[in-house]
Amino acid sequence: MTLESFDCSEPFGSGYVLARAGTAARWRVSVYRVLAHMETHLEKKQSSEGLASIAVLSPFHFNRVFRQLTGIPPACFLAALRLEKAKNLLLTTDASVTDVCFDVGYSSLGTFVSRFTQMVGVSPNALRRAAKAMNGRDLREFVDVVKQPRTLDVPQLHGDIVIPFQFEGVVALGLYEDLLPHARPKQCATLQDSGAFAFGGLPCGTYTVAAAALPYQIGPASFLSRGLTLRSASAPTRVDLNGSTRVASLPLRPIMAFDPPILAPLPLMLMSRRASRASRDFEQAIGAEAHQRG
Repeated sequence: MTLESFDCSEPFGSGYVLARAGTAARWRVSVYRVLAHMETHLEKKQSSEGLASIAVLSPFHFNRVFRQLTGIPPACFLAALRLEKAKNLLLTTDASVTDVCFDVGYSSLGTFVSRFTQMVGVSPNALRRAAKAMNGRDLREFVDVVKQPRTLDVPQLHGDIVIPFQFEGVVALGLYEDLLPHARPKQCATLQDSGAFAFGGLPCGTYTVAAAALPYQIGPASFLSRGLTLRSASAPTRVDLNGSTRVASLPLRPIMAFDPPILAPLPLMLMSRRASRASRDFEQAIGAEAHQRG
């Protein structure tokens, strides 16, 4: 069975395993070896049995251990690595979209473009155009809409982000139903300083808060291809309809090998928020003027 046939929608945490320190260390080495293999063989089909043999674990045990360390199944992590590599190739080479499709292990161009657009938020060609338009721009240009998250009377999920004192930039927060940050968060917010965040109006369910840092001194286009240096994520947290749940404080930290790639092009999300706000402000101004004339 190939990993492509696995269901990536299974909730995180169903296979959580506890282990002694020595055993856990061996498991980390095993999973790290598998991740290195994935990254160097993205163009090849992978099977659960084949990856388990690299980890020197049984397929069932390998899947449980992999989920414990990364938060998501091997199939989802592999798919994310492929899309992350596709982003890099699109923005750092002149390779055609078709060539990129095959280089990262897809056999169908239509499937690749559809999946890329779904998870990254824009099509491959649109990402290339956006990077060219943002080349040389400063992230401060898009910060005029960045505000502290609004205070909710009864926040269903809330907590604090701890930003390193030397950091200067924007922190983007996304609320997800899994640990793979992509272009479809349930809700999003931004912070420029350490502080509180809150999300409300949620249906009952289990959610994860993901945070990623965007320093001012590195242009937006760089993040579209090179990824991020600081991030954080909460443990999956259950939210009830009328309750208020606090997650542990989330200090931003350097990215680790077991972190799933962040597929969302965060600078584009900031641009989108700015454009949407400008459009709303214009419509409100026109409406107010019409009202005065009336």
